[in-house]
Amino acid sequence: MELQRNPVAVLEIEELHQPTALYNLAARHGAPEGPERKAVHAVFSPPQAEVNTPEAIRHWRAKATEVAQEAGIRGGMVAFHGYRVHSDIVDTFKEHIYNTPYADTATDVLLWEWLRRGDWRDYTQWGPHIHIVGLCEHMNEHTGNGVLQRLRTFEPYERSVNTKAVAEHRAVAKDIIDHVTFNSTDPYPPIGWFGELEGSEWWSAKQHCSDATLENIRDELINGPSNPDA
Repeated sequence: MELQRNPVAVLEIEELHQPTALYNLAARHGAPEGPERKAVHAVFSPPQAEVNTPEAIRHWRAKATEVAQEAGIRGGMVAFHGYRVHSDIVDTFKEHIYNTPYADTATDVLLWEWLRRGDWRDYTQWGPHIHIVGLCEHMNEHTGNGVLQRLRTFEPYERSVNTKAVAEHRAVAKDIIDHVTFNSTDPYPPIGWFGELEGSEWWSAKQHCSDATLENIRDELINGPSNPDA
């Protein structure tokens, strides 16, 4: 398996971070006030040796959504990553940005930009895992035939003040979508939806809130908060 990064595919994938974040935020906005508005970012790691063909990737991505729902994630987005960066390379990157403005804010996007200055294949190994961002009041971690772990619970979403939640969803979506693994000759998309959001495309956000609200959320995703001190 190779991470395909031809110019057309890169453009198509990298443009997806805003609409995928928008859909998750719209679903949170439309949920009743209280626990149902909560959202999590989790990762599912399947048995590594069993993920070695496109068919196996499809199987385990579907399995990840089953496990996620059993663990309490009602629905959301899934994205497949095939590679993990060697731990010593991550340490070198952290040393590289030490005493710079990026030291406390560097994300996976910046790490992968740094890796792509050379041949990223020299710094990674096959380590398939599936990122999940979805609606969840409480998540139970899963171990067994694959491991599901919660990475974060997103900032609370309030309909009147949601700047922190929007910024967090934007950052997580960028990190996830920046280096999804996909084969440009395979029509099977690297990003999908499940559970309460299953079968929906990003424009289905309109099912959850008004056009005016979507425009407000989209504006913050693209341009940042209207109040720079918020």
